Amino acid sequence: MSANSFQIQEAVNKAIDLLITNRIQKLELDKTDIGIVQQCLDDSLGEYYVIHDGGIIRAYTLTPLLKLEEGAEVYVLIPKNDFNEKK
Repeated sequence: MSANSFQIQEAVNKAIDLLITNRIQKLELDKTDIGIVQQCLDDSLGEYYVIHDGGIIRAYTLTPLLKLEEGAEVYVLIPKNDFNEKK
């Protein structure tokens, strides 16, 4: 394979990778990630501040009966991969 055809093949591979990556990011699938409980906001609602991906989000437990400790590692469900969505 010549150097020129190798460069063309590499460019095609990068273009395909970029297209696939963009399409995957646009999918409206639920995403699960890991966060760290920072603070309880309302124990009766199961409402907490959680550190996630360098920022702080407001998150809720599946049931208010579940009590979390500060510093606990938790799974964070992100509906449709959009923090503005609620589940």
